[in-house]
Amino acid sequence: MSERVVRHAGPVAPGDVVEIDGLLVTSEHRTAIDVARRASFADAVLCVDALLRREALRAGAFSPGPAAWPPNREQRRERVEAAADLTRGVLLGRIDASRGTRGLVAARRVVEFATPWAENGGESLCRLALLTVGAPEPLMQVEFYDGQGLAGRCDFVLGDVALEFDGNVKYDDEAMRGGRAPSAVIRAEKMRERRVLRTGGVRAIGRCDSDDVALLAPLASTLRDLGVPLRPRHNARMWARRQK
Repeated sequence: MSERVVRHAGPVAPGDVVEIDGLLVTSEHRTAIDVARRASFADAVLCVDALLRREALRAGAFSPGPAAWPPNREQRRERVEAAADLTRGVLLGRIDASRGTRGLVAARRVVEFATPWAENGGESLCRLALLTVGAPEPLMQVEFYDGQGLAGRCDFVLGDVALEFDGNVKYDDEAMRGGRAPSAVIRAEKMRERRVLRTGGVRAIGRCDSDDVALLAPLASTLRDLGVPLRPRHNARMWARRQK
């Protein structure tokens, strides 16, 4: 072991080794299980969320499917969940086949909690923060349509309100802005919010950022302002159970 390398002894099956840019590394599934066994819950969820989403993307589950108006959002969500369940099944099967190995209870909890709907690490951490402060389990990436088409997609929907996670990259990174000034991005966001609210799908939209998620108290305050009930002690048991 060194300051940069921690060695974890154990068998590695030939199928768990892949080559990337000339380097031999463990496969995505093996890596996800190893991280879920040994890392913190938050770090492990970040890893497994990313794997579930990547596998759903590879399966084409996020594609719109046959042209139709309005789009069948329920079918698309079912495809994504089905693709994620296949990957969860593979991971849980590997966990079951490794009985006697340390950290399997923690790994199972991570796999059952993880979601393919987090589009980035910030949204994964925001979902974890929602669990911690006692929010009800949200739906993620919910689309709202009006007569002009897609009005907008909200990161988290909790009952009749929505919560948007704003990463700084949206405003600071020129490539993400598509050449627009930050003020133009903010104006577009406000117009999108107005269209979403006019659909009647939600009555209010709140916003949070990485600082709110890290500190928790500002996030809880935003949720209370939106009228979201918070039950931290009850929540710690319920979310993981509902994921099964």
